[in-house]
Amino acid sequence: MLDPNLYAHDPDTVRLSLRRRHAGAETVAAAERLFALVATRRALSGELDQCRATRNRLSPVIGAAMKARDHELAAALK
Repeated sequence: MLDPNLYAHDPDTVRLSLRRRHAGAETVAAAERLFALVATRRALSGELDQCRATRNRLSPVIGAAMKARDHELAAALK
């Protein structure tokens, strides 16, 4: 069993290891699929961080609008 961090941080080493061990086509395909999933996860994680940053930036503005009873502005910002 390989360390999941190795897949995430050093996929070339995993590929080399699979070639050196004469891994079958099914194993290589599974590894490539895993590399793709790791890349997708990283991209989505970055997008999630951006969304959280936007929420954190807008939250006090929405709170101030609600406090000032400007519900239209608060709804637009939400």
